[in-house]
Amino acid sequence: MYPHAPLRSLRTDATGQVRLGCGFRAGEKTIVCATRDHGSTEWRELVKYQAFQQESGGRIFQPLGFAEDPNIRYALGDYEGRDALYSVDLRDRDNPRVEFMHPAVDVEGPIQAADGRLLGVGYITDGPHIYYLDHEFESEMVGVSKALGNASVRSTSRSVDGNRKIVVTSSDVDGGHYYLLDKKQQRLDLLGAAYPELAPATLPRMRPIDYPARDGTRVPGYLTVPVGQRAEHLPLIVMPHGGPIARDYLEFDFLRLFLASRGYAMLQMNFRGSSGYGDAWFRAAHQDWGGLTYGDVGDAARWAVASGLADPARLCIVGWSFGGYAALMGQCATAGSFAAPPASPASAT
Repeated sequence: MYPHAPLRSLRTDATGQVRLGCGFRAGEKTIVCATRDHGSTEWRELVKYQAFQQESGGRIFQPLGFAEDPNIRYALGDYEGRDALYSVDLRDRDNPRVEFMHPAVDVEGPIQAADGRLLGVGYITDGPHIYYLDHEFESEMVGVSKALGNASVRSTSRSVDGNRKIVVTSSDVDGGHYYLLDKKQQRLDLLGAAYPELAPATLPRMRPIDYPARDGTRVPGYLTVPVGQRAEHLPLIVMPHGGPIARDYLEFDFLRLFLASRGYAMLQMNFRGSSGYGDAWFRAAHQDWGGLTYGDVGDAARWAVASGLADPARLCIVGWSFGGYAALMGQCATAGSFAAPPASPASAT
């Protein structure tokens, strides 16, 4: 029995042995993670930390999967203000070691085998990427990508023996094509598409941009221009994402594509308060969603007008969840800047 706190979450290694547990006492903010040796019933404290702590450098690890060595556990933890991938020796023979980090964005999105081993982790720059820990799995995914024209691919599910996998391709103009990969038969068969009636080659692409906020900070975002249009004096819809603990990236979005098909340019931004860019970016707007966060949204619209991209008389804002809140703020904080979109851009005055 572990004496300091009840363990409410248990994790097994690849052999099925319970090796890691995390828990807390009711009413306490201290979270404890403990480990035990293979075959032992004795728990020992691995790490203890305060929940909801504000210090960027104090965020302790989030357990992920095990390595091939059942004594090594992978985890996410802070490195220079961003989430990085660590390897943790459960025997305490070595200090936690950074296995992978990215200098601009957080590591996220674990990919695990059926036995709990960690195969890789995701990270998002302008689009999604994978850092592979398992070379056989990496070889499979790279082979599938090449077979499908170097498409971005990921595995969504797999059989227990790992022989058959469902993989999906996706992009900013592809909502997903699903394939069944059979390693033994060396076959890759199309199962279906999320939006079979849409032809990706005919859809407008997202373009990475960045713009200056009023304090000079460069804010990353994305611009979609309707097919066949020049990025000049266009009717523009500003579309802030939800959350606000979320982020936009190069991905399929039915609303963005629908509105672009009606002639509107679309502007999305990862305002301060968005996730994925490290603690400093996220915490810069903590509890200031109507201030700094909305300021970044409004500055995106002003930049679009000043650069000649947007027609100031045909400028509107739309969103849901936090994006809906930001859209309402657009009418309250900057009344008159945004207008409801007409049935078509041509009918706007």
